[in-house]
Amino acid sequence: KSKKKFFGNTKKSRGPLLLDSRMNSTADQSEQPQSTRFESMHTEELLKIQAEASAIKTHFKILRRTTMDELGQLPGQAKEWAEQASKAVDAAQSEVGLLKNQLALEISSRRKLLHEVQDLRGT
Repeated sequence: KSKKKFFGNTKKSRGPLLLDSRMNSTADQSEQPQSTRFESMHTEELLKIQAEASAIKTHFKILRRTTMDELGQLPGQAKEWAEQASKAVDAAQSEVGLLKNQLALEISSRRKLLHEVQDLRGT
């Protein structure tokens, strides 16, 4: 009988992998200076990250304090704004009353003049 060959049944040797060649080349070099360089770079990066984290932390603390202060001031500011709005409404209402009185006087004087003109014409 003939055996059918299926795709992938035979394994071929591919040779050394790229990662294996890198590891072998680094293993050939002295490992002690690289590990100390890696550790020093690692600690420097950690120190930078810690410094950035502490700066961000203080920034957020300041932001939280200022936000809380501003939120605490809002009720007082709201009262001031309400008083100013109330004063503006009162001033507008008094001006409207004054203008209504002036309009009433103008209407009555014009009506009197109209009657006089009509009496003089005789109509």
